[in-house]
Amino acid sequence: MSRHTVTVKTDTEADEDAVIGYDPPLRTFFVQAFPNEETDE
Repeated sequence: MSRHTVTVKTDTEADEDAVIGYDPPLRTFFVQAFPNEETDE
């Protein structure tokens, strides 16, 4: 599985520790971003 840290931004918020990657066994790409540190939304 590959994982790379990226910054995901909206008009009002940003997550500097978002992760994007590829999972070879599942043959899928994924992204995980949580702009709200308190609620993980």
